[in-house]
Amino acid sequence: MTTLKPIHYYLFICILTLSGPILAQEPKKVEEKQDVQLPKLDFELAAIKFEKSVQLAIASFKEVNKPDEEKIKEFDELIELVRGNADSVAKDGEMNKLVGAAVKRAMDKANKWALKARKPGIGEVNKVVFLEASKDFEEHARKSAAFMVAIVETRDDLEKQLRYIRKHKELYVDMIEIKQLERANKALEMVIVNMNGVSASFAKLGRIQREIGIELPVRP
Repeated sequence: MTTLKPIHYYLFICILTLSGPILAQEPKKVEEKQDVQLPKLDFELAAIKFEKSVQLAIASFKEVNKPDEEKIKEFDELIELVRGNADSVAKDGEMNKLVGAAVKRAMDKANKWALKARKPGIGEVNKVVFLEASKDFEEHARKSAAFMVAIVETRDDLEKQLRYIRKHKELYVDMIEIKQLERANKALEMVIVNMNGVSASFAKLGRIQREIGIELPVRP
């Protein structure tokens, strides 16, 4: 004869069976909160600006001091880039051919919708819509054609300029160097400004600068 166990025994077994997989799971890791980014203090910002200005000035003067041979090579590459694109927009170039095809296509569609607008029995609403479509196609086609004429004319002027530049390449390379030197001098000026900024920010931290009497040249 089988002895029945109390009902709470069976309830306990069921609870253990159902909760087993849950208990076996690894506890979820609590996501670590990211560190709060505190705003930088004045002297930290000043130091960063000073460092960036110094690096910019160094890079600027490295550019100025590149050998002429290297600068001429870079200039030649730039001229070839301009020349290649100038060829694309020439009168017999790819762009002119594409624009010409688009203009013809647009004018054909302008005529198509103008003819449809004249057909009897299409209704006043459709007539207005068809005429507007015809007008828009014609307007944009004329704009494309006019722009292309201006591009071809400008390209011809650019080609004359490129021929002159090739004859006087050395002059143009040195003119570029003048611009580089101008940029480098502006970088030097910012080094002075930011160095004074560092000095001023440190002076706010205490009385040391006043005690030892350090003064940096401050630009107005």
